[in-house]
Amino acid sequence: MPQIQHIDPMSGANYPAIEKAVSRLRERGLKVDDYEIKLLRKDDNLIVIFVDPDRPPGMRGSSGKPGFEVEMSPDLHVVRENFAR
Repeated sequence: MPQIQHIDPMSGANYPAIEKAVSRLRERGLKVDDYEIKLLRKDDNLIVIFVDPDRPPGMRGSSGKPGFEVEMSPDLHVVRENFAR
């Protein structure tokens, strides 16, 4: 019998921000399939973070694959994007 795994729910309203962040990730030559995507809110801004899914919990810094972050204002203007090491 197949196993069903719960995946964190995400509002469809956040999809445009994730789509834009994925575009920025690809512009850097990285593949979204290699990352786990996290979505955070800071005040009114959304932050999309791409992290190595093999990174041990609690580890600080890069585990080989660089993380990448994109912060956007409510109108999806990119405020900041950077590699997270």
